Amino acid sequence: EEGESLIRWVHALALRNNGQEPEGRRRIAEARRRLLDRANRINEPHWRESFLQGVRDNERLLRLASQWLGD
Repeated sequence: EEGESLIRWVHALALRNNGQEPEGRRRIAEARRRLLDRANRINEPHWRESFLQGVRDNERLLRLASQWLGD
């Protein structure tokens, strides 16, 4: 699972940059869902927040998904 966020958002961007916007959007939404599912398995709120915001790749994925998907 290490590096999964980075791989998934780079894949989504590659799709987008190659004219496959709908598939890229689907992939970034899936990547965000998987990341949040992993985060929800962390019981301690402090550590969950650290996982989402303190891990650079995770924070970037969430920011990109929010910008791209408009939510």
